[in-house]
Order: sequence, then structure tokens, then C-alpha cells
Amino acid sequence: MSERADIVNMPEAMPRWARTSLGAGAGCVFLMSMYLMFNTRRKKSRTNIVVFSRYPTPGATKTRLVPELGPSGAARAQRYMSEHLFCELIKLQSNGDSPAPHVTVSYSGATEPQMDRWLGRRFAKMDVSWSPQLPGLCLGEKLAYAFRESFSQNHTYTIVIGSDIPGITSDILKEAMTLLRSPSTDVVLGKAEDGGYYLIGMRDSCKGIVDDLFKGIRWGSEEVFQQQAVACRRLNLKLHLLPVSLNDVDYPEDLPVLEATVGVPSSELKHPHWSVIIPTYNEADNIARTLTDLLKRVNCTDSIAEIVVSDGGSTDDTVQICQEFAKSSPVKVKVVSSKPGRGIQQHAGVMESTGSMILFLHADTLLPRDFDLLSSEALATPGNVASAFTLDFDGLHPEYRKSRGLPVLDWMTYYRLKIVQFFANGFNRITEDPHGDQALMMTRKMYDRVGGFDPVLLMEDYMLVRKLQKMGHVVTLPQSVITSSRRFETKGVFKTTLMNRLVIMLYTLGVGPDTLAQLYYGKKLKKD
Repeated sequence: MSERADIVNMPEAMPRWARTSLGAGAGCVFLMSMYLMFNTRRKKSRTNIVVFSRYPTPGATKTRLVPELGPSGAARAQRYMSEHLFCELIKLQSNGDSPAPHVTVSYSGATEPQMDRWLGRRFAKMDVSWSPQLPGLCLGEKLAYAFRESFSQNHTYTIVIGSDIPGITSDILKEAMTLLRSPSTDVVLGKAEDGGYYLIGMRDSCKGIVDDLFKGIRWGSEEVFQQQAVACRRLNLKLHLLPVSLNDVDYPEDLPVLEATVGVPSSELKHPHWSVIIPTYNEADNIARTLTDLLKRVNCTDSIAEIVVSDGGSTDDTVQICQEFAKSSPVKVKVVSSKPGRGIQQHAGVMESTGSMILFLHADTLLPRDFDLLSSEALATPGNVASAFTLDFDGLHPEYRKSRGLPVLDWMTYYRLKIVQFFANGFNRITEDPHGDQALMMTRKMYDRVGGFDPVLLMEDYMLVRKLQKMGHVVTLPQSVITSSRRFETKGVFKTTLMNRLVIMLYTLGVGPDTLAQLYYGKKLKKD
């Protein structure tokens, strides 16, 4: 037998287990090859949307708005516009079209950890990546680099947009994608009202002339759009224009565009105001003290737009006390009627509020000093979508208890409460899961974006925090609120703690919040 025949018949001489393994290995190789071939084709057929964005750092972003809004206000404007666009991109990726476009955020003015904190959770389930812009390049060089990079990653269609054009919608982007996928289109442009353009898209068939396409254009002039169109004709590219012209926001006179699209007045960008929402039900013993203490601890009363007391049908003097307090208060106090239930009441209070920042305060909770400044600073960090304060109980402050005529706790209850406080604060910081009695704070835009409080009788704060965590970080500040420990005193410290943990566990297992309310409140809920 020849050497060639020995080689061909070698498998027949192999043991059955070896032949089986060889066949399985060959099958795996074949399947892997098919997967890689399919995956390469799938990636090559996709659209990449590149977003030029700048990290919203005061004094370093939107500097032409600083004379009108101040450094912090200009940074807020940048952040609001960027996050508004991010929502449109998420909508575009979630509309069910296949394949969905990839999104690349090309950023400047930040580190990768900063971008990850800002966008990581918001885009956790989306096909998004971010990369730094190369320093020292003009706009034309940045555009050319973005297209070259996108085409090198096997994207067939690439669209580049800026994050300071709040009028860009998912429908506009979808139309640009449709035009690019037509064989009769090489380049698509969206014209800006100032003579520039807000969108440029290109097919990968143009990758050999990318550098030539952006040469000789006077960036920043009113002729950018016309010069770009001329460059397309010079290179024999088939150009299509989007039917919608949009405004970017660069100068103070452009701010009405931001207000109309994003929904935040310029006055709130410049000086944000807090709306404090307080749900009440038979809180005559606490509400006057809470309102008085709030005004003592605020850094500047001008930072509060109003205090909204949302009453759930109190049968004591709660409403009358609030109305009397409003007569002499330096801050506007509104009393609104609502159906009972903290979530329902707090949402009703938001609907009557006007501030761009919201603080939810329980009627038996006292805030730390300068709470308005502390909260504003926390929420100014991109990626922080809500904040709260560390938990403290009035039962742990004997002098405070005596001043109110309350009995000082016995040593056993005191140390049990101390243990609960220690573990609750540690757990909340790790899980970013503060409770409603820790004074939840967020922007009105974020509250609306996640859908606000659900109309339930229990778990409203837990459910809201879970929705917020999908958008970013919920931070617990080191300063403490002092809240009432009355439930722990009457029901028992460990029994109350166990009940709280049990309710959360049952909720995660699928038990409805209203059913849990019956378990938690018992006869009191039926009576109310």
C-alpha cells in the first residue's frame, strides 16, 4: 500500500472514540467558521452613528453661553442637550428595526471612567461605545478621522451628528439611514439654520476620498453647508438633503430653541430652583416643626420655588397648620388635596410644582444644614441621577427628644436602633438603594423621564429608585437627615426591620405592592 493510501485510510484504524472526537472537532470548526462569516457580514451591514460630544464641565463647555448662563448654567445646557439626544438614540435602537444602528460617542474633556459613570447605566443594554477625540484637530480633520475609523470597523453606513442640536430626533436619524441605504445616495446632509449642517452621512464606498471631502471648507462660517455641497459635486458624489433644517445652540439668542425642545427654561439653567414635596396624613404633631426647620436649614430661601404639601385626607389640623404657616413664610407654600398613599400624593405634588429640581421630604424628617447646596452639587456630576442623605433616627438623640417632650429610649432599644442604622446606611451606599425617608432628590426632567412614582400604596420609593438606577447612579450623601423612629418604638426594632426586609423580598418575588400594603399596614389601612 502506498504512503498516500495509508494517510487516506488512517481514520479507519483509529479507535471509535478518537473518530468521534475528530468528527465533533471538525463540526465545531465548521460551525465557528459559519458564525464568523455571518458575524462579519452582519457587522458590515450595520450603520454607525457617531456623536460628537463634550463632557459638561463648568467653564470648559458651551463657553459662548457663559455670559448669559454662567459656567455652571452653560454646563447644564450641554448636559440637558446631550441627554436629550441620548434618549432619541435609545429610542432609535429600541424601535425593533433590524439591524439596529451602533452608536459611538466621540467625546472630549473627560476620562473614560467619567464617561462610563455618565453613560454606562443609561446605555447598559444598548449597542454603544465611546472613544476620546484626538486633540489638536480642526472640525474637518475630526470628521475625516471619524469616518475613517468607522469604515475600518466594517460599518457600511456612517452618520456623524453633534450633541448641541436638540432638534435631532429618532425619526430624522431613521430617514437619514433610509436615504443612505439607497443605491442612489453616497452622502446625506442635514442643513443647519446658521449656514452649517447638523448631520452628515456617508457610505463606505466613499472611504477613499474622505480626506478630500473635508478639505478647503471654512469651518465656523456661514458657508459651510454650501461649501460641503460643492465638495460633494466636485467629487461626483450623489448627495441627498434631509428635508428638515435645524438650529444648533451656540449663542444666548439660540436658547429659545433649547427651551422649546428640551423643556427647561433658561432661568432654570442659570439658577435652578427646588420644589419640596411633602406628603401628609394626620401629621399635625410634626408638620409645623418640619416646615420651620426646613427654612432654617436651607442655604438660600431664593433657591426654593415652593413647598408643596400634598395631603391625603387628614382628619386632624394638618391642613390648617400648613395654611397658617404659609401666611408668614418667606417661601411659597401650597397645600393640595390628593388621594391617600405616599406615591400618589407625591406625584400629585409634583404636578403642582414649578422647580427644575425636586426634593421629596417626609413630614417627620428633618434635613441637614445647606441641604440645597449639597444636593445641587451631587446632582451636577454627570451620571448622578438622584441623591439622598444618610439615615439617622431621632431616638438616637436624647437631647433632641427631651426638647420635644418625648421619652428618652431605654438602652436596649437605643443600641438596637443604632445597629439598624449602621447596617441600613452601609447597605444603602453599596446598593445605591436609599429609602423615601432619606429625602430623595432629582431633577424634574429625570423624574418625568423614568415615569415618576407609581400610584401604589406601598413600595413607591423602592420602585422609583429601581427605575432611576437604570439611568445612572443614586448617591447617598454623608450628611444625615433625622427621621422619626416612632414605628420602631411602637412595633419593635427587629420586628419592624424584619417586616421591611420581608416586604422587599416578597416584592422581588412578584407580590403586588397593594397586597403588600395590606400586609404592612394591616387594619390601619382598612380603617383609613
